[in-house]
Amino acid sequence: MSSSGLDEQFLHRCCVQLSATLADSTVLNAEQGNAIRFAKQHAAVHPREVARALVWRVVDSADDTLDQSVNEDRAGAWSVLTAVVAECGDASSEVFRTSLGDHIASLLPYLVGYRWHTSVHSIQEDGLHSSAEVVLNYDKVVPASLINGFSARNVDAYAVKMMTLRYRKYLTLWKSVWRPDVYQTLKDMVKRVEATGNFLPPMAEDVLVVPDGYRESLWRLRRTAPRPSIALELLRNYGWPMTVIPRENNNTVRAPIYVLPKTEAEVRQLDPAMHLTVFQWLKTMPQKSGGCAGCDSWDHTDARCPCEAPFWRSPSDESAMKTHRALVATATGGAALPALTYVQSARILHASNLRLPLRVPEALDAITKLIRDEKPYEELLAAFDTVRGAVTGPRERHALWRHASYQLLPSKTVFAKPHDEALSPCMNKIRNLFRSSRRFQEWEQLLDAVDVLDVCFRRRNVPSRVRRNLEEVQATASFFFCLVDGSLAASFSPATYARVPEEVEALASLKDNLCRVCLEPFHTAVTCPLVREEEEAEYRRHSTGTSATKLVIEEWDLQVARRVLEDNECLFMKYPAEAHRLAAAMERIDVDDRPAKDFRKAELQLAVKLIHERRVAVCPQCNVTGHSLRNCERRAYRALSRESLRPIDVRLDPHKLRQCVRRYASEDASHGELLDAMDLYGRGTQLLPTTFMKAIREMDDARIPIAAARYATDTVQSFLLFSNSTDLLQHLRQFRAARFPEVCVFCDSYHHRSEDCTRCREDERGYLQELRRTGLTLWTYLLHRDAYDQLLPTDYVRGKESVLALVDQFETDYRPGGIGRSRFFKDNDLPDMTLGTMMTNTYSSITDTLALTQTRAAAPETSTTAAEAATAEAGGEVALIGGEEDVLDHANDISEKRQRAPSNVALSSEASSEEEHPRKKKPRSDGDSEQADADARAGEEVSVEQDTAEPPTRCVYGELEAQ
Repeated sequence: MSSSGLDEQFLHRCCVQLSATLADSTVLNAEQGNAIRFAKQHAAVHPREVARALVWRVVDSADDTLDQSVNEDRAGAWSVLTAVVAECGDASSEVFRTSLGDHIASLLPYLVGYRWHTSVHSIQEDGLHSSAEVVLNYDKVVPASLINGFSARNVDAYAVKMMTLRYRKYLTLWKSVWRPDVYQTLKDMVKRVEATGNFLPPMAEDVLVVPDGYRESLWRLRRTAPRPSIALELLRNYGWPMTVIPRENNNTVRAPIYVLPKTEAEVRQLDPAMHLTVFQWLKTMPQKSGGCAGCDSWDHTDARCPCEAPFWRSPSDESAMKTHRALVATATGGAALPALTYVQSARILHASNLRLPLRVPEALDAITKLIRDEKPYEELLAAFDTVRGAVTGPRERHALWRHASYQLLPSKTVFAKPHDEALSPCMNKIRNLFRSSRRFQEWEQLLDAVDVLDVCFRRRNVPSRVRRNLEEVQATASFFFCLVDGSLAASFSPATYARVPEEVEALASLKDNLCRVCLEPFHTAVTCPLVREEEEAEYRRHSTGTSATKLVIEEWDLQVARRVLEDNECLFMKYPAEAHRLAAAMERIDVDDRPAKDFRKAELQLAVKLIHERRVAVCPQCNVTGHSLRNCERRAYRALSRESLRPIDVRLDPHKLRQCVRRYASEDASHGELLDAMDLYGRGTQLLPTTFMKAIREMDDARIPIAAARYATDTVQSFLLFSNSTDLLQHLRQFRAARFPEVCVFCDSYHHRSEDCTRCREDERGYLQELRRTGLTLWTYLLHRDAYDQLLPTDYVRGKESVLALVDQFETDYRPGGIGRSRFFKDNDLPDMTLGTMMTNTYSSITDTLALTQTRAAAPETSTTAAEAATAEAGGEVALIGGEEDVLDHANDISEKRQRAPSNVALSSEASSEEEHPRKKKPRSDGDSEQADADARAGEEVSVEQDTAEPPTRCVYGELEAQ
C-alpha cells in the first residue's frame, strides 16, 4: 500500500474508531454517530486518512457467506460509510466544507466492485459439491441451516434477497449526494457486480488491500478488554507524546519506560471525539500506573517488574563489580536473586512435587501455574536455577508471565515441538485463532516468548549468528558486561569502550544468560568449567573443612581490565598516589604508531575505574584479581609444603607453623610467606578448636580409626560406654562437630578428601564428587541419610553402595563381636569384656565338651552370643576389612580389600603376630604442641557446645543392660 503523505499513527486512530462490530442494529446506530462526530472533528485536517479508514472498514469485513452475522457486519460498514457520505452532502454540516467527500468518491467505484453485495459467487456455486466441504469452509460459526438439514440454497436465496434490498437503499441515498455522472458510474458498477460478481481492479490493489498492521487496528474494539501492550499502542495512536524517562545507567536492553497520563482528564484531552470504549481502556492506564508491557500484565508496573528487579543495577552501587564483596550477585548475574544451597533447592522442588533428576518442562509448568494463580514463585524459580546451574533471566521470566496471561504451559508450546523449525500443535491452534481475530501483534509477541524459552530450555544452544558474535568478543577480549548491565553511567556505551561494539550491542539481550567468567551461555560462574578446574587445584583440595576459604571468581570484565592495565604497565600501581604512571601511559599511547588512540585511552580509563578506583585487589603471584599477595592461597600452600605442612595442620595446630617461623630470620622471604600463611589459615574463622587435635591424638593412641569415630560415632560411643572409657568419650564428642576436618573413609587421613585418595575407585570418586557438588560431605550426608536419599538420587549407584559399605563396616567393627572391639582390648592390654567371650572362657575351663553342650542347650541366648564372639575371634579380621564379597554380590580380591582398608585398622595377616606381642600405647613425641603459649591460644578456643551437636546417648546394642 502506498502510504506516502498519510499520517500512519492517525490512520491507525481512524481504524480503531471504526473497529467495533456492526452486526447489531442498536450498536450500528451508535457507531454511525461516532463516525460522524469523528469526521466532523478531523475531516478538515486529515480527510485522506478518514476516507481510507472508512473504505478499509468495508474491505476488511469477511467474505459473503451463509453466516448472517458476517453479512450484517459488512452491511453495517456500508451503513457507516453511507452515513458519512450523507453528512458530506449536508450543506449545514462541517464535513460539507472539507474534501472528505471527494476522497471517498475517488475510492467508491473500486470499493463497489470489490465489496458490493452479490450472490453470483456464493459458496455452493464455488466448486463445493458436498455438505462436508461446505461446513469445512467455515471458520468458527456454522449456520444453523446446515446443521438442521434445511436447504442451504433456500436460506441463501432468502438472505440474498433481504441483503439486496438493503444495499439498494444505500444506492438510493447516494443519488441525493453525488453528481449525476458520479452516481451513474456507481450505478453501472453495481449492475456489473450483481451480474458478474466482485472483482479487484489491478490499479485499486494499492488502496484496497489492507496491511496486517491496519487490519489489527480495524478489529481492535472487538476485543473484550485491553492488554497493557495494546493500551500503550492506543495511547500512541491517539497522539500522546511518548516521552521516555531518562536512564541513569547504560542498560539499553530493558524496555523504555514512558511518561504516562496521570488523570482521566489528560486522557480525555487527547481527542474530544474519542470512542467511548477507547476512553474506558485508556482510563485503565492511570488507574493501573501503566501495567507492564514486557509481561503484558496489569498486576505490576514496568518500573517494578519482578522479572527485571533482580537484575537491575545502578552506577551508585559501587560494590557491583567487586567480586570479593558481591560474589553471589556476579556469579548469578542478578544482584537480588535468592541465594540457595543445592539441598535447600532440592527440598523446595520436592515440596512442589518436582523430583530430581530435574525435568525442565514440569518445572516450568509449575512456575507458570504459580504466576497464573498469583502465588509467590520466586523461591521455586531460584531453586530451579540452582539445581540446573543456570540463570533464568528477564527475557525468560517475561516469557513465562506471557504464557501465564494466556493460560498456556511451556510443555505444550515449547517442548511439544516436533523439531526446531516447526510449531507445536498447541501453537498451530493459537495461530489460527489469532489470525482469524486479527491479533497479529499478540501472535508475534507470543511467538517471540516461545522462541526465548525454546533457545534457553529446550535447545540450550544459541543461533550461529549469536555464536559468531560471542567468539568475536572472546577473541578480541573486549569489555562486555559493564557496558550493558547498567553498573556504569549511560556515557559508558559499547560504541566508545568496546573493541567490537556491534557484536557487544547484539549480545546485550543475552547478558543475564552468559557466564560472567568465560562468556559462554547457559551456565553460571559457580558452575563454570574454568572455576571447577580452579576448585580442583592442589592447593584448594588440601584446604579441607567446611570453613575453608572460598574461591574468588574473576569476572570477564576484570580479566579484560587486568590485561589492559598490564599492557600499559599500570597494573601494580598505587592509585591515586601514582597517577603519574597513568599519565605516562596516556603519553605513550599518543606517541606510538598503533591506531585507535582515542579508543585505547578510553579503554585504559575504564580499566582504571574497574580495578583501581574500586580498589579491587590484584595478586602479583597468581596475576589475577580478587585477592592480594598476602591472601594468596597458592603462595601460602607452597610455603607450607616446603615445611612438610598442609593447611589443615595449621588450622588444627598453629604452633607447628610457629616453630617453623622461628627457624627463619625476619629478612628471609620464607619468614614473610609463613607469616602470611599463618594469617590465612591460623587466624579468625579459619582456626579450628584445639580440642579437635587432642581428640585425634587420643583416638590414634587408643588405636581407634578417626574415620570410625567420625562416621560411626554412635556405635563407637556405645562401645566406649560399655568399656567405661570415660576419657575417650570426652574426646569423642569433638567428632560430632560440623567444623571437624574431613576424614578420608579409605585411609583414615584428615589431610585429604576421600575422593582424592589413591585407594578410591572411579565409581566411588564419581559418587563423592557428585555429593560435594550438592554442597554435602559424606559426614553431612550420613546425618540424614534417608532424607538425602529421597531428595538426591545418584548417577553412581555402585560407587555409593561401595562407600556406604565401608561406613557400615565401621559400625560392624564396633558392635558386639566386632573386630574393632577385640583389637581395642588387645592394644590397650585390657580383658575382653564382651559377655559372650567371658562366658565361653569360663565354661571351657571347668567343664568338658558334653557339659558345655548341655549348658548351651539350657542357655541358648548366652551360647548364641558366645558363638558370635568365637566367630569374631576366628574370622573377625575379614569382617573388619569388608569381607570377601562386596555389596553388589560379586567377588572382589581380598588383597584389594586389604589395600583399601584404613591404615589405622589391623589387617588379618597381622592379627596372629599381634596376639603374641600386643601393641602398647604409642608414646607421644617431645615435639607435641599441646602446651602452646597462652597468648597464641587466646581467641582460638571454640566452646565444645558450639561446635558439637551431640544427641542423647543411645544404647544401641543392649550392652548396658547386659551389665
